[in-house]
Amino acid sequence: MSDASSSSESGQDILRQIDSDDLFEDTEAQQAKRRTAEQYVEHYAERDWGLAARQRRVQGAGKDVVTENTFELSPGKNVVFHEKQGQQAKVWDCALVLAKFLANETYFPRGFFADKRVIELGCGIGVPGLAAAALGAKEVLLTDMPLAIAWIQVNIARNQALGCIPSNVCARALLWGDHKALGVYRSFDVVLCSDLVYGHGDVSQKLVQTIVQLSHPRTLIVSAHEARLAGDRGAAFFSLLSAQQFQVEPSLWPHAEHLDTTRCHDPLLRDDELQVVLDVVTEDEERLVADECTSRLRRRRYEENHWDNVIVKFKEMERSRWSAETLRILQKVREAAVLPQELNYFPAVHVIELAEDGYIRPHVDSVKFSGRVVAGLSLLSPSIMRFQEEHGDSVIDAYLPRRSMYMITGRIRYHYMHAILPGTQLFREHVRVNRTRRISIMLRDEFAEEHVAKYHTPFVKPDKETQ
Repeated sequence: MSDASSSSESGQDILRQIDSDDLFEDTEAQQAKRRTAEQYVEHYAERDWGLAARQRRVQGAGKDVVTENTFELSPGKNVVFHEKQGQQAKVWDCALVLAKFLANETYFPRGFFADKRVIELGCGIGVPGLAAAALGAKEVLLTDMPLAIAWIQVNIARNQALGCIPSNVCARALLWGDHKALGVYRSFDVVLCSDLVYGHGDVSQKLVQTIVQLSHPRTLIVSAHEARLAGDRGAAFFSLLSAQQFQVEPSLWPHAEHLDTTRCHDPLLRDDELQVVLDVVTEDEERLVADECTSRLRRRRYEENHWDNVIVKFKEMERSRWSAETLRILQKVREAAVLPQELNYFPAVHVIELAEDGYIRPHVDSVKFSGRVVAGLSLLSPSIMRFQEEHGDSVIDAYLPRRSMYMITGRIRYHYMHAILPGTQLFREHVRVNRTRRISIMLRDEFAEEHVAKYHTPFVKPDKETQ
């Protein structure tokens, strides 16, 4: 009896030592993961450019029905692929994203592949490898399990017949970790890996062993995978690569701790199109500007809805006349390195005060009121700004601490809706962000017609299909 009582009291002591906030965070993190997983499944099914869309178009067809799809890499450069039912006979979305990424001249300047020997591992049909060939690779080898080779060869032959790729592409069976088979190959300049990372440590180890044997000191590994919310999302794979002295870098925002890009797979984005800069103003400067804004807005009531149905529970004003000290601070903000200085910015700034329970719905700023850049200084409260691809399912979350400034331009500006999320949110599933009353100072440049033409770069969808 005394032992049981002692055990019970000990258990209660342990429970009392657990911070209630920790319990709340664990529960909320699990709920957030479930919500994210559900959203992922929904978004995947709704994609109008990927495998789900192509399967909807042939729904009810027999398993031996073959479809031909044309995929544009860049103007004048295409690859085609034949699909039918079966894991090795269809193209997963990640392959299209990687293929499109290889054609992005921001990362691979024109002529980059001209002197490169390229191998794709676990290629399925081999669209990324075919893309490298179409982009001028010196030699391309597509590899997978033996049962996949015949269908890869069908796709190689079709692309060669259409003039999409030269004759320097071939397919070979290759099992990861087969040291004897790997020994017959010379090292490659580029190794492509599309959707090969599923969180299984033993598989990742064999994959890395294979990459090591196929590489020389200057080999570039280009790996893309879809974060399916299962396994370790590639952590073991990249850790093993690092242990083999490979330098591992994300292609976008490699050092941006305030951005969560785990649900972004848009190959056309550039990391200078979304930037977050911390501590643009000091605490004293924040207090001074916020106090003046509050004073100017004090007599106004919080409005329940904006004229365009975007902002909820807010006050706003456009203002160019400020105290001398606030003008000095605003000029300091305008001169921030993150803002392109060659643009003509409106002299007035747009001030939005959000109530603690206010928020901003997803929207793209109209070109009537904004030009190439939209930038905002965040005062009084941290927040999460969510960017959702308008005609796709890529999502980026930006954590905006107090006194930080964000800037969007290019594709993010024109093709992503952005929103300020309400209430308490979790950033990267574990950092709690408590939104309170928030003031934002918005800076916009004057609209110019050529901006849309220059920065409008929509994802090219593989919508040409014959059956």
